Formats: sequence, structure tokens, C-alpha cells
Amino acid sequence: MRKIDLMAYCNCAEILDKSGKEYPRIPVWHNCDYIKKRNKLIPQALAYAEANTTNPYQFTQAFSNKMDALAKEAKLV
Repeated sequence: MRKIDLMAYCNCAEILDKSGKEYPRIPVWHNCDYIKKRNKLIPQALAYAEANTTNPYQFTQAFSNKMDALAKEAKLV
């Protein structure tokens, strides 16, 4: 069985469990800085998806694709 290194604390919303409670220990691969930078791209991707789609499936795909493109442009990936 592989052991996963853990860090003690993180305040990113992405690490909340399904009931909204913080996990007691966060995996070391979790990158708060990356998440903060990527989350700043959400408004731009949201506006793009809303302006260019007419149904939920199209919206989800357009939003995801735009987020990926923006992350590449910002050199996050």
C-alpha cells in the first residue's frame, strides 16, 4: 500500500468535503497557489461560455475548454 504525504492545513474551498467541512489533512500534491491563479480565470471563462452557448451541455464543454485555454495562456500548465 502506498503512503501519501500530507500537509496539515489549507484554506482552499476545493478541499472541502461534500458536507462543506474541511478535510483534516490535505494531500501534499494539493497546490494552493495554482488553484488561486486558476480560480482568477473563472469569470472570463464563465462570460465566454454564457455568450457562446445555448444549452447546459454546450455551456459545460465551452467553459471547460476556455478554462484549459486560459490556463495554458497564463502558463499554469
